[in-house]
Amino acid sequence: MIPKAHLSHLPLDSMKVGEQQKFNHDECPAGVDTRHRLYVLRKEHNLWLAYCHNCSQGNAFAVGVKPTETSEVMNRLLKFYEGETVLPEEMTLTRRDIQLPDDYTTSYHAFPAWVHDRLWSCHTTLDPLVIKPYHWGYSPSRDQLIIPIFTPPGSSEVVGFQARLKPGEKPKCITTYHPDHKGEPILYEDDISTVLVLVEDPLSAARIHGELGYSTVALLGTHLNDVALTEILRRTTWKPTNTIVIWMDDDTPGKEASFKIYHRLRGPVNASVSIFVATHPEAKSIKDLKGVVLI
Repeated sequence: MIPKAHLSHLPLDSMKVGEQQKFNHDECPAGVDTRHRLYVLRKEHNLWLAYCHNCSQGNAFAVGVKPTETSEVMNRLLKFYEGETVLPEEMTLTRRDIQLPDDYTTSYHAFPAWVHDRLWSCHTTLDPLVIKPYHWGYSPSRDQLIIPIFTPPGSSEVVGFQARLKPGEKPKCITTYHPDHKGEPILYEDDISTVLVLVEDPLSAARIHGELGYSTVALLGTHLNDVALTEILRRTTWKPTNTIVIWMDDDTPGKEASFKIYHRLRGPVNASVSIFVATHPEAKSIKDLKGVVLI
């Protein structure tokens, strides 16, 4: 967290609502900042958000308002950054590791035939080079595909993993979290992408991110919880995202979830939101996937 003292000398009062300014982060713990890596955004209700791209720390604070005057999610973030212990368990942001299976390996040569068929079939090819950055692996003792969940995205801190079972086995997958990180989505992020696509599963997320270049959020289901909503707010606040596309599975639960997510996002996010109805990306051929126009 960025201490408030690091922000007290900045001309925040002169900023208009919706205005963002960049400053040098004095006393940045990651080293001297001379490139104006500290971003400060003024929101409504005298709420400011600060984030340093040098040390990857942030802060949220309000001046002269009651917490109830901010939105629910922003209120939770505000109280978290100010050190109050009021967050529900699923919103805890402490970074802690969780142990992956002891025999977890990312060597695709060690993957059995069913994993190769699952990932690299003629219909849903996921190139080994495409998925390498995601650190997908295999556990021989479990005979499961292991998909780690990292927080923050791109870090080496594993806070959970999804184990995918053989086709035909029930359940299809088992998700394990560190107790402090229940409900974390999987985010495959691109710093220059202006589009964020919401999907149900990590295989679809990897295909869209790796093959189309869009940032993706795998909700690991059809429910948009507060943790995922916070990640989306972060993306639309600090990244160049201006378009959110909801692409759930093309079945009744997926369609119903799409409309619920759409209505929940329309209020708090500063981006256009749309629903894309089609065969889910995991099941599309490369040719069909590359022919998809989301915006």
